[in-house]
Amino acid sequence: MTVTINRETDSNLLEKFKLKAQREGDLFQITTEEENEEALAVAQMLDHKPDLSLEESEFLELLVDSIEKFETENYPFEVQSTPLSRLLFLMEAHCLSHTDIMEAFGSEEITLEVINGKREISEEASVKLGERFCLKPTSFLE
Repeated sequence: MTVTINRETDSNLLEKFKLKAQREGDLFQITTEEENEEALAVAQMLDHKPDLSLEESEFLELLVDSIEKFETENYPFEVQSTPLSRLLFLMEAHCLSHTDIMEAFGSEEITLEVINGKREISEEASVKLGERFCLKPTSFLE
C-alpha cells in the first residue's frame, strides 16, 4: 500500500496521540528512545483498534516504517545471530510462547520444530513474523 497521508492529517494525528516525533520526508523522525517507546505504544494501540479509519491505517503504516528505521539504525542485530536466535530473542522480549506465534507457522508441530532448531523458518512464515514484529521478513531468513 502506498502511504498517501498528508502533513496536516499526520500533524493532527501526532497531536491526538501526543507524539513528539516530527515528519521528515516520507517518515517520522524518531531520534530518541523515548520517542521510539511513544511511537511503539501508539502503533500497538492502533494495531489493536478494530475499526481504523483510512487516515489512521496510513498513519500506522508510516509510524511502523519510522519505528523500523529507528530500530534498525540503533539496534542492529549482531552479525553472529541467526534467524532462530532473533526469533527467540523477540519472543522473550515480548513475553511470547510458541502458541503466540503459531499462526505464522500454521501448526503447533511446525512451530515447535522451528523453535527447537529442527526446521528452518519458511519464507511465508518470515513474512508473517515480520508483520508481527514490525521487521523486514529477511530478518527471519538466512
